[in-house]
Amino acid sequence: MATERTRKEFQKGVPDLAMDQTHPLLLVERVHLRIRVFEQTGYAIVPNTPYELKGDNGKKYSGHTDPEGHIEHLFVPYGNYSLKISDSESGKDYTVAVPWVVEEDELHLQHIPELVFENLNEDVADDL
Repeated sequence: MATERTRKEFQKGVPDLAMDQTHPLLLVERVHLRIRVFEQTGYAIVPNTPYELKGDNGKKYSGHTDPEGHIEHLFVPYGNYSLKISDSESGKDYTVAVPWVVEEDELHLQHIPELVFENLNEDVADDL
């Protein structure tokens, strides 16, 4: 089963890592982009949606989220990445920073802050 982490959980260990220049994570050359994309509320996944990942290292990856809202690119060059999601209903693009993961079974849960689905399932909408 994949390890799921939110951005806050991911960032908890980052300051400590920055202080330890010998930590193995600082020697990583290849990382993984494994993301599950949710809209703003976190109740609905973002399936079959065009995306583009862009790294500060010049690398770009694009495609569509799968039916479960997943994006996966393994063994990508280390760097900072941004994710642009294109909403076909509104015609808007949304861009957020996304963290990479080191382990292949880790999965980052990413909410798109400004993306809200107007036609959420009624059962889900009642829970909001």
